[in-house]
Amino acid sequence: MVMIQSHQYPYKSLKQHVGEVHKASMAILGSHSEDVRKQVDDCMNYTIQFHDLGKAIPEFQKYIKNPQQYSNQKKYKAHTPVSLILWLLYAQKNHIPNNIILLVSATVWKHHGDFPSLNTMLNESLYEYEDDYKISKYPINQVIHELTIELSNPFEADEFDIQNLIDDTFFENWQIEKAAGYKIKGLLLFSILLEADRTFLALSEYHLKQKLNPMKPITISPEIVDGFLSQKSKSKKQNIKLNRLRTDLRYAIINDSDDIPNIESVTLPTGLGKTMVAAHWALKHRNQAKIARKVIIVLPYLSIIDQTVKEYQNLLEKFDPSSLILEAHSIADRKYVEDSNENQNNKFNDAIDFLADTWSADFVITTFDQFLYTLLSSKNSHLLRFHNLADALIIIDEIQALPSKLWEPLSVALLAISKTINSKVLVMSATQPEFLQARELVSSPDIIFNRQCRYQLLLKHISPINLKTFINDCIRRIDDEDWHLKRVMIVLNTRKSARTVLDSLEGKISCNIFFLSADVTPKERLATILKIKENKPCLVITTQCIEAGVDIDMDFAIRDFAPLDSIVQCAGRCNRNGLKNRADIDIVSLTNENGKKYAGFIYDKTLLEKTSMILTGRSSIHEEDIYQVMKKYFQEIRNSKDTGKIIAGRWAFWRDELNIKKLLRNESAKYCFIVTSQDQPKNDELPLKDSILSAIKTESIWDRKRKIRSLQSRISELTICVWANSNIIPEEIAEPIGCYYLLKDGYYIPGKGINIEDNNVSCKFF
Repeated sequence: MVMIQSHQYPYKSLKQHVGEVHKASMAILGSHSEDVRKQVDDCMNYTIQFHDLGKAIPEFQKYIKNPQQYSNQKKYKAHTPVSLILWLLYAQKNHIPNNIILLVSATVWKHHGDFPSLNTMLNESLYEYEDDYKISKYPINQVIHELTIELSNPFEADEFDIQNLIDDTFFENWQIEKAAGYKIKGLLLFSILLEADRTFLALSEYHLKQKLNPMKPITISPEIVDGFLSQKSKSKKQNIKLNRLRTDLRYAIINDSDDIPNIESVTLPTGLGKTMVAAHWALKHRNQAKIARKVIIVLPYLSIIDQTVKEYQNLLEKFDPSSLILEAHSIADRKYVEDSNENQNNKFNDAIDFLADTWSADFVITTFDQFLYTLLSSKNSHLLRFHNLADALIIIDEIQALPSKLWEPLSVALLAISKTINSKVLVMSATQPEFLQARELVSSPDIIFNRQCRYQLLLKHISPINLKTFINDCIRRIDDEDWHLKRVMIVLNTRKSARTVLDSLEGKISCNIFFLSADVTPKERLATILKIKENKPCLVITTQCIEAGVDIDMDFAIRDFAPLDSIVQCAGRCNRNGLKNRADIDIVSLTNENGKKYAGFIYDKTLLEKTSMILTGRSSIHEEDIYQVMKKYFQEIRNSKDTGKIIAGRWAFWRDELNIKKLLRNESAKYCFIVTSQDQPKNDELPLKDSILSAIKTESIWDRKRKIRSLQSRISELTICVWANSNIIPEEIAEPIGCYYLLKDGYYIPGKGINIEDNNVSCKFF
């Protein structure tokens, strides 16, 4: 008798595949702690056994023997609904508890799709599948014989629904903390199966051996942080007193951090070394564990990621950082193999993709977007790596950059992964919003802030001034205050106002002028930040993209009115090392030609109102007073803004899927353009346009996807986006190639960015 087939390329019988999934699942669980393994002990074997049993249906067997020649409707070969029916019949016969039935059902049914909502599951009429899948012809005896499994006759599924087994109110009365823990358990089970189901298919023999028999993780002493900082202090001018404070604070924080899976926080003024505090914290807890704890560093902006990656590469220089650190973000580069053996290349490159997509590295440096997709999304591609949050040491920097409507969902989810799957979390900020149930590791943050005297906010925003008047005032100050020999930063709220100031001040100052905004490609922005860090006299004109976490040191700044946390983050870019006189940060309120405040175009009205209220009656605020002012500000925000309580409930109780991108960015439609004039191909690379054309023309869908993926870093670092509106027609300013728009010559100016308005094309810039 011919064995039931599971895969065609390469050929695998169903028995072989199920056995391989079991091996891979056990390897994944073996890399986790006993506490994590216990969470899925009661579900894992059921999930492995039942997830692909539906492949035995006649229609799937007809398909898998010759996929190219299969001519029937795709729905008839779908196997997961049959797998689900077989599981439900088994669960009914063996009196499996509801909580296990639901978790296994969600995973078995949707492991080729997205994690389902409860409504999706309960509203499915399974008995309708009987005719579609010819369940009455299911070869149950052969399956029982080949897989040594106990099954009920699936023909008994007539008029059978999941609602017959699962009471949809069984966890309706739970507290949200209990529901969230159950959801995390479901996501963990789902994630393990997703990876295990693909492990033997995606990995080369070399990578498979490493996966199934992992080497003992490298021991890295936390003491390397001291050596790294000592060496770093010799390379540039330092404030000895401030360095001593940084070291004392770091050790006090590390000593206070316990080994309990929980959420901890660090609230320190900007410039006091939070990056190395976090690294020391991670290495301490990584060494204490009996298993290989992954370190996941989460950052809000690509500009911070670039400098953080370099810090960790330098810190881990003696331990082969290329093998330890994975960059998981839009412009991260993947190094594919290309030699004469195409089949071997494909297998090896499959492994590269798979290991990156599953976050298979000791240190993962990623963005808010990617982390929140992993933690809160229902998408299959994101949940593939979810299980790597288990036992992980998660560092979230600049937590204040998160929109308030995600505060409650993140709070509920982080608490759940710390209690359920042994994750330990550290959140850091100079402006801590305090929405998490976190234990603060800085014993008296107010005292630390009180000791700082590096800057003061000069509040000049009460009387708004139009942009033209502001520009004239800047031109006067350039000579009166000798900006030629200083490091000055002007932070504007919109791309258009920033560009107007740039154009007006060009030629008025003898030092370099640097421009940063979202109109400039990420590649050029990162290069500009490196030039700014050279510490020479310069004028930096920027939008808020430079605020949080970017390690630059300016003499003083001017900031258009904004929410208070943005103002304070801007101030943190001035006199960072305390080597200069107290820096002034002028807070102004700029208006356009119609008298409209630029702040109102991009910031939430409530945030601006609360900032105005907090600042009322003050003419200045010293850094020493910032901590108390910020506590009052965030208390007002928590009392007046939607912090996402309803969204958190929807997530925890499986009510529906969350649109993470919309919640995080709240953005309308955009047009995105690739600035190929900024492309600088390496010696072995084609120009980007030619590379995209070559990839699109590739016949094999898998080869095409990989070629596009290999170009993603180059594409992302040259992509700029503008708000879509009826007055802009992309085809007029860009050449469409596939799904991409390649910006035509003349529409981008190096150092200034996209140049649509000067070419008589209307575009919404604000």
